[in-house]
Amino acid sequence: MRKKIKMKGLTCSSCIRKITDKLLESEFIEAANYNLINEVMVIDYNGEVSIIKETKRIKKIVNSFEDGIKVYFEGEIVEEESSFIKTYWILFVGLIVFLVGIYLNNDWVILAGYIFFVSKIARKAIKSMFTKISFDENMLMFIATIAAMYIGEKLEAIVVIIFYTIGEYLQNRAVGKSKEEIKSLIDLKVESGNCYKGGILMQVAPEEIEVGDRILVKVGERVPVDCKVVHGSTSIDMSSLTGESKPVDVTSGDELISGSINLQSPIEAVASKEYTDSMIAKVVEMIENSSMNKADTEEFITKFAKWYTPVVAILALLIFLVPTLIDYSNHMDYLRRAAILLVISCPCALVLSIPLTYFAGIGKSASMGVLFKGSNYLDTMSKISDVYLDKTGTITHGNFVVSDYTDLNTLLLAASVEKYSNHPIANAILEANKEELVELNDIEEIAGCGIKSSYEGKIVLVGNARLMKEYNVDFEKQDASETVVFVSYNGLYMGRILISDQIKESSKGAIERLLSEGINVTMLTGDNDKIASKVAKEVCDISYKANLLPQNKSEYVTNLKSEGNTLFVGDGINDSIALVNADVGITMGQRGSDLALEVSDVVILNDDLSLLSKTINIAKKTKKIVIQNIVGTLFIKVIFLTLGVLGVSTMWMAIIADVGVSLIAVLNSLRILSHKVD
Repeated sequence: MRKKIKMKGLTCSSCIRKITDKLLESEFIEAANYNLINEVMVIDYNGEVSIIKETKRIKKIVNSFEDGIKVYFEGEIVEEESSFIKTYWILFVGLIVFLVGIYLNNDWVILAGYIFFVSKIARKAIKSMFTKISFDENMLMFIATIAAMYIGEKLEAIVVIIFYTIGEYLQNRAVGKSKEEIKSLIDLKVESGNCYKGGILMQVAPEEIEVGDRILVKVGERVPVDCKVVHGSTSIDMSSLTGESKPVDVTSGDELISGSINLQSPIEAVASKEYTDSMIAKVVEMIENSSMNKADTEEFITKFAKWYTPVVAILALLIFLVPTLIDYSNHMDYLRRAAILLVISCPCALVLSIPLTYFAGIGKSASMGVLFKGSNYLDTMSKISDVYLDKTGTITHGNFVVSDYTDLNTLLLAASVEKYSNHPIANAILEANKEELVELNDIEEIAGCGIKSSYEGKIVLVGNARLMKEYNVDFEKQDASETVVFVSYNGLYMGRILISDQIKESSKGAIERLLSEGINVTMLTGDNDKIASKVAKEVCDISYKANLLPQNKSEYVTNLKSEGNTLFVGDGINDSIALVNADVGITMGQRGSDLALEVSDVVILNDDLSLLSKTINIAKKTKKIVIQNIVGTLFIKVIFLTLGVLGVSTMWMAIIADVGVSLIAVLNSLRILSHKVD
């Protein structure tokens, strides 16, 4: 059982890790993952739980690590309030007391100001001790300031707290701002829709709309569920969902995807899916769950921070104890060095900026209509060496039309069979046929071959040459560069239907871009060699493999995984196995089947293949910024740590190495949002 718990105001990466670890100690919880964008902890329970009891328990855990966080199950109505004054009022009081102490030159008043300043950090440090996590950044800072006070550097001790608290606030503000920027790129939620219930038009939640319900979409409103237009015509803006800036004209009979916006005139439509099965719900779910699949770098930083802090604390203790035992007369200087080391070594810059960078990369991709199911796929995509493309619906439009057929009886029998299929070729045959369909029995779809059925007790076969050979039908082989559908009845060949398709305008340019970046591109198709060769030559003369069954595509991709990182792009049920077995599986979402959307790792919502190279570009940029933050942060900290151990660093320099580096890393992470993608 999955539950979503809102944790409003929780942006501290270190706290998130500790809270998650604490939750996982429960025998009732199988998994817990926090989504920073939506501030939601997604918890998988191994049974039924009491919401009231769980809320209390989780609130207690959250409060043991962080103050001012609102905890409630998603769906509950909770009053919004600013936590700024509540969280930081002590800082202002402490600042006033401190300034009065300076003015009066009174150590006791200065000390009182220090107590005000240090109380928040001390409280969080003590909470950590009682939750079996003895060392964290608050504990480091608390010990550092006590040490500074002990050696007589009262001003520096208080300034450390001031800048640490201000830095913490600025970091949280930066994270909060970036979170809102990312969320605004992918904020697709539909609040309500206009639906006829019992003949009366009323405003209802999208979840209340059922398949077959008639809905009204007014100008400026979002389409609440996937539906088909039955009355009226208008222009639809799908930019927030697919990244496509150009409005799309729709009229009666056209399909509409949920989340798109009506720009021109009111239209009436019939719901074709419930909200939970609609595109908008799947997109929102993918975004919310994107934090569950973390990149290796992100996982490493989380584990690194868990062990790094106590190691640093022990190192600081040794830096003080060892030389003090040898030369006690300078123990105050050694204590100062240890305190500076504790401030410098705070891991905030890494634990904050690395997850944020991946979130920014996912958000930037989403703004173009490309959705990742996790940062691990974004990370892998930055290292792609081989791309495998399905032909139909990926390189070509997949909008098939019947260009020729043997006779009307052949077309009629084929259409009667194909009405049981959702394949684009089946739709083309049905559209071409104008006669009344006949009733068939024993329908059996044979993957990669076609459909077998029976009419008046006789076997009917509609499919490719492979199907004819399998049932020993003597058919006329076709030397055509178009898709050929053969029809047989009672073991005898009846005729054939020719189906034509068009290459997408964006395909050639997209493939040229991939090739120019040194990526190998191969087309995989179930079509015959002549069709495959013609399409491959038209799109940069790429290599191809023809006459492939679904399992052949999968085997081909799987066998080449050891040679590099593989990416497969497809759109249909027949591509699902290959999508799973590739390092990264991408579905062309607008045409993709529900199964393909489910098993893929990335979804391109508007079927534009040119977005593939752009997404790889974003993935590489994200990885580059991650490396910059790791290398830059560690480099600066190592320099300051070395100076600190040698006694050269001051507490001011330590503050810069901590707060300054954290802010720089956060700002560097946000560069991905303004990155121009060619």
